[in-house]
Amino acid sequence: SDDLDSFADLDSSEWQNGVVKSLASFGAFVEVTLEDGAKAQGLVHISQIRDGFVDNINDELEGGQDVKVRVLSVDRSKRQMSLSMKEGGGGAPRRGPSDVSPFENVASDQWLTGKVARIAS
Repeated sequence: SDDLDSFADLDSSEWQNGVVKSLASFGAFVEVTLEDGAKAQGLVHISQIRDGFVDNINDELEGGQDVKVRVLSVDRSKRQMSLSMKEGGGGAPRRGPSDVSPFENVASDQWLTGKVARIAS
């Protein structure tokens, strides 16, 4: 059985060791083991596997794979744990989409001169 209570107060920025137990179209069920040996299974939703859109979870993960996860939340009443494999951080808020309309009529084989405004890692 799960030691879910051991996971409730973990810092969501801390990485934990996990093993993918099964895959579903909406995410991966991962068994997480803490340093003290406590174990519980949680869900890494498909949107929490990596940055960017994941089209097919089978292209990203497989059963038995060792993964690093962060515990986002624990719902004791439902006995559920939400996990993430994405880097955490409350970084800068996402900016809205850029206006690319000035480039709509540029041919795909036309080269443009530009300048790097900033680099994000």
